[in-house]
Amino acid sequence: MRLSAYTLVVCIIALSSRVQSASAQFVWNVSVSSTSDMQTYYFYGLSCQGPHCTVCGVHQDEKNASQWLTFFRSDDGGRKWDEQNPQLSSDRFPTKILWVVQQIDSANVVAGGDSGLVARTIDAGKTWRIQPGPMRGKVMDISFSDSLHGMICVRDSVGLYLTSDGGSSWKPTAFGGGYLWQGHSYGKGKFRAFRYGWGPIYSTLDNWVTVDSTQPVFDYTRPEESGKILALCKFGVGDTLLAYGLNRPPSSVTLGLIYRSSDGGHSWKESVVPKDKLGPIHSISSLERDTLYAAGDMFHPPLIFYSVDNGSTWQADSLKFDTTYTAYTSRGIESTSAGNLVGAFSDDPLLGQAILAYRTSPVRSVETYERIVYGTHIYPNPAQDFVTIVSNDPLREIRLCDVLGRPRLQTQLPADGQLKLDISKLGAGIYSIQLNHDGVMVPVGKLAVIGK
Repeated sequence: MRLSAYTLVVCIIALSSRVQSASAQFVWNVSVSSTSDMQTYYFYGLSCQGPHCTVCGVHQDEKNASQWLTFFRSDDGGRKWDEQNPQLSSDRFPTKILWVVQQIDSANVVAGGDSGLVARTIDAGKTWRIQPGPMRGKVMDISFSDSLHGMICVRDSVGLYLTSDGGSSWKPTAFGGGYLWQGHSYGKGKFRAFRYGWGPIYSTLDNWVTVDSTQPVFDYTRPEESGKILALCKFGVGDTLLAYGLNRPPSSVTLGLIYRSSDGGHSWKESVVPKDKLGPIHSISSLERDTLYAAGDMFHPPLIFYSVDNGSTWQADSLKFDTTYTAYTSRGIESTSAGNLVGAFSDDPLLGQAILAYRTSPVRSVETYERIVYGTHIYPNPAQDFVTIVSNDPLREIRLCDVLGRPRLQTQLPADGQLKLDISKLGAGIYSIQLNHDGVMVPVGKLAVIGK
């Protein structure tokens, strides 16, 4: 899902809330995997709305040499899944795959795939039906603002198709064209679409009768930008957008790439991501959460990214399962309303056997965090120009956040754990000091800054 407004990460400064659960080492429980009786699953699309999640894919019965399109559904945030056979057999669709899915609400789900294939349920997956239309290319993206009004982005010469009756009929838009492969339906005639590669963003307020356009995300004519491709775009309910894909520098491995816009695509800034930690990025979780997650092709050891500042900067964390399974690539990652993570992963870049998993509570040690809090000293306090921070947990990121939770200063403790920080440009007020211990932002104290 792409629901989101710009959210501020609140710095918890109360002593009773020292342990913050933004993120830590990820431990995932495997919920669904290929069984030993020659039943293999291949998952391609994942979407969640509240605790309800649906994944689309293919079920291959190697014993009987047959396969069919399949859905799995969870109503408890990914802990338990039930397979739904939509009776879309390989005889009817021998070469087609459902690649994308949207969980519109608890009952309505829509999926799209090869050659204009669109499948829809209005009863939580008990029955599925094919929605015919003029589409002929691969459905690249689906977005419904409610159960009736939506748009699909198709890899054909038209590009964009709209429905106002839940998909019973689809109509090509007056505006369209090739490579409009990502889009979002906001409701009441408002839509946005992203052109594959480097943008731009196109937007409309009247069902694409009139169209506004932004500039491309970056100047693709510059040689240093030539290896960048933005294949996907995540939309928020407001004007926050994350475009993502890959960067293939000369004589280097292919790396993940994220750009962020907070004004509907009129201006973009490349997000700060850990170097050499993740390949092309295939999925980003819902932008409505305080903590965002990104996943894609993985190196060894497998990692995912997370962001606590709405996608401006990202950090890497290990991807660990409660089994011996090792992931190679992500087929989707989502965050539920309860803050749980749900993911579809594969052990092969193309058609590897896939699993569904959910993340348990982060691994953390209250004793460790208490030791850090009581082993960190801040002086002078109050301060005006400089403050010294001494901690028994060196080489960690330090942040100073204002009362609204916005990071105002960000740096790293040196090896000796003693940092002299210039605060002369900060306004007067109370600031929370946080230390990043293995992905967990631990509040270690408050600083009073005196104005001049």
